[in-house]
Amino acid sequence: MKTFTKTVTRLVLAILLLTTTATFRLSAQTCSPAPVGLISWYSGDGDVRDLAGTNNAALNVNGFAIGSVGQAFKFNNLRGIDVADNAVFNQPNFTIEAWATANAFSCPTACAQFIAVK
Repeated sequence: MKTFTKTVTRLVLAILLLTTTATFRLSAQTCSPAPVGLISWYSGDGDVRDLAGTNNAALNVNGFAIGSVGQAFKFNNLRGIDVADNAVFNQPNFTIEAWATANAFSCPTACAQFIAVK
């Protein structure tokens, strides 16, 4: 009887462990919801669409890379995304928010690295 109880207990624990592990693996990361008043949102998830409005960008990137959530823009020193000028960008105050990782930084001569230029 003790052997049967031990076997059942081990089986139940194994099933619980596998179920818990599978649940954690299946829960994918997602981005936070867009804040109120957002003018543009470029997720970099395989394209340059504006997820918050109609200010789609032109693809001028060095491709896409694996991001923290989905894909991400992959820039080099010469590439970026180009967004057409629009009156909605003429704000006296603004905030740019980004997750960024630098694999390397090189600037052989005097140069500058920009996040945004208008």
